[in-house]
Amino acid sequence: MRKRVLITKEAEEDLTDSYAWYNLQKNNLGEDFITAIENGFSQIETNPFTFQLVTKTTRRAVTKRFPFSIYYRMDADNTITVLAVLHQFRNQKIILRR
Repeated sequence: MRKRVLITKEAEEDLTDSYAWYNLQKNNLGEDFITAIENGFSQIETNPFTFQLVTKTTRRAVTKRFPFSIYYRMDADNTITVLAVLHQFRNQKIILRR
């Protein structure tokens, strides 16, 4: 059963910044990045509890092709809230503040 996915403002900013950066590296690479993230969202929707717990309530899904992690939590109403989409070389403790 698929769940509803909500993306926080901070996670949206993560996506926007990364999309822009990848497009500066190569034309349309940002589109490939967004596709990889959307595929990650789809996997999370399908099987939200299969991914690694990084805090008591937050999970992390690693994307394919691009070195990014999607941090999310399952809310009581079965909504998936995406807290961050971070490059794996960034300080992952950022998620603790979100």
